[in-house]
Amino acid sequence: MGQRSAGSAKSARNPARLGGPGKGTLADVPEPTSPPDPALPACGPYRARRVIGRGASSTVYLAEDLRSRRPVALKVLAAAADAGEGDDTRARFRAQAEAARRLEHPDIVALIDAGDSPAGPWVALELAHGCELTRYTRPPRLLPEAVVCAIGERIARALAHAHRQGIVHRDLKPGNVLIDLPAGRCRCGGRRPRPDRRAGPCRRRVAQSRPSRRIRLARAVPMTFEFLQALDTGRARTNNEDSIGLDPEAGLAVLADGMGGYNAGEVASHMATSFIRDELGRWLREAGGGATDLEVRRAMDICVDNANRAIFNAANSNPQYAGMGTTLVVAVFRAGRLLVGHVGDSRAYRLRAGKLQQITRDHSLLQEQIDAGLITPEQAAFSAHKNLVTRAVGVEDTVLLETHLHEVQPGDLVLLCSDGLSDMLDDASLAQLLQMHDSLGATARLLVDAANDAGGKDNISLVLVRSGGQAAASPRSWWPFRR
Repeated sequence: MGQRSAGSAKSARNPARLGGPGKGTLADVPEPTSPPDPALPACGPYRARRVIGRGASSTVYLAEDLRSRRPVALKVLAAAADAGEGDDTRARFRAQAEAARRLEHPDIVALIDAGDSPAGPWVALELAHGCELTRYTRPPRLLPEAVVCAIGERIARALAHAHRQGIVHRDLKPGNVLIDLPAGRCRCGGRRPRPDRRAGPCRRRVAQSRPSRRIRLARAVPMTFEFLQALDTGRARTNNEDSIGLDPEAGLAVLADGMGGYNAGEVASHMATSFIRDELGRWLREAGGGATDLEVRRAMDICVDNANRAIFNAANSNPQYAGMGTTLVVAVFRAGRLLVGHVGDSRAYRLRAGKLQQITRDHSLLQEQIDAGLITPEQAAFSAHKNLVTRAVGVEDTVLLETHLHEVQPGDLVLLCSDGLSDMLDDASLAQLLQMHDSLGATARLLVDAANDAGGKDNISLVLVRSGGQAAASPRSWWPFRR
């Protein structure tokens, strides 16, 4: 990324961290123009859009932060409950909100804001995605025993964090646990909305998360992987702030898309790829095939966290690097499996049998608005705010790497890329170009040329990895944990 005009550069959710000349922030997004429904409450800067859940004492709305256009869950104390017990009910509601402020855990729904309004006391919560655990407590959706134990372990860790803060959850039940099988995520909180049943991708992802049968292969040939990388400055930039790190021996590919004024983005992306390639690559070579997928995932988390801390410290100790950060996608290829971790809007795709599938989901404002039903994917394609990311490496002192585990079959072609490629070419074009040549080098040149022909508005970086041989005789993973 280069220095850009306001509203078009990448930005993380905390504009103050990434502020400076040429940086767009969520504040650049205009307020919605549709008239509000007078029947729905307005609480501080949050405007309710529709009801998505009701409890015994409160109502939960899908709401929008009018300052940032960010979708949130707005929980408002019900008028009947407020009237029934008066000040005691309000006091309990406020006490619960204050307690929730102390909880910072990836498996606990985060409280964003709280206050009072004419509609009653309210809290704004992170808008989590997934289904209530209740959905999987009765046939025919009962989960395997190992999955149930894994969910219980994550709940226990979340509760242990709450207990260390002196907080006890008195209403723990399946309806207060939200799980996202495709992302391997389990979230604890109050009653949360089910996902919109109109969303086709949600139905497909749930179907893909079912356990597959054990496959036995006689005299399996070891799986091999062919790696290739390509970098191009594009037509509009004079320097390249994308960076790639490969370690084919370890089955490792790292791609980063930097952001920040002057050369700061270039520094951030290079720090991320070189650090993760060296540290994680060395660990993978030393561990060999004996490491479990969970151990590899933990190693990915640790290396990314260390890289994040190094970039964050550099940005805060050098004024010329202030506000720098980077997106990231990390792929570890193993026999029959692929572990993918990502932060921001750099993507991973998989081409199998002529069908292209995006296997990461952007951490961006647009993606949140799509998930919340505020805009359609068709509208997002023409948005002027494509590059507003909600998560980046080096922007805060900690970062959450979203990880997934995927099956790999012989002949699969995996593409990692920055938004300089994915913004210029839609999925149909990518799928067509990926199948035009057998040579990875020719395919990479074709993709770069096509992105430049479409405008080349940003740096272009990509990694192609093709699998060969035969998968190991092991069961397909049915529970891809998120960190």
